[in-house]
Amino acid sequence: MNRYITAVVMCLSLVFITTRHAFSSEQPPKLAVLIGCSLNPGEAEIHNDLTSVYNSLVQKNYTPDEIMTLEGRLTASRLKSFLMEAHERVIPWQNGQVFLYYSGHGYVNDTTGRPELWFEDRKIDWQDVFTELGVPKQVSLVLLPDC
Repeated sequence: MNRYITAVVMCLSLVFITTRHAFSSEQPPKLAVLIGCSLNPGEAEIHNDLTSVYNSLVQKNYTPDEIMTLEGRLTASRLKSFLMEAHERVIPWQNGQVFLYYSGHGYVNDTTGRPELWFEDRKIDWQDVFTELGVPKQVSLVLLPDC
């Protein structure tokens, strides 16, 4: 009789665990990181780009808590602080997705041949942006540059 009760309890536990997992509404975490860098006052196009992307993300079921936005005449240190804030949010993730959008000025460095972003005080290599953001390797990174 004891074996029978143990077997029934184990079967019910297994059914409960698999059912709970199969019907779990938990989605992988996601974060959108939107950056709009103006070099000149009155660059409404960059603001309009960010607004359009933000609204599109909301339509794709992103919540305002899942969207970080940095906009304006930006310095490298301001960008670094923003990317570190995003990094702190995603570093504990075991899976998920980070969507990185950049609207602003950029170019290819003539000396290195590498793409760079143009900020108020200096130019920043894309690789430095990825390093600062520090997305864990088990988390997907989707990049949409508009420069």
